[in-house]
Amino acid sequence: MAKEYAIRWRYHNAEAVRKLHAKVTDQNGVTYYDGDVTFLQTQQKKSKRKMTSITTGGFVNAGTYKILLSGDGLDQMTFDELTVE
Repeated sequence: MAKEYAIRWRYHNAEAVRKLHAKVTDQNGVTYYDGDVTFLQTQQKKSKRKMTSITTGGFVNAGTYKILLSGDGLDQMTFDELTVE
């Protein structure tokens, strides 16, 4: 059954607010999301985390999908979880 999904990242980003690009595609190359995601700055302590999320923006069926996150400073961040609900 098709429905809209939330995609959530739990992360640590102590240096600066970052705007990264996210793209969600299925195994046939159909794009479901193609846009920027803002990751706010976290506290310096490594144990402090924040969450940010996007939605697929439309109905998506069960299947296999690729979520690609790219942009400047990505290598300076730590990601703990990726949740799809």
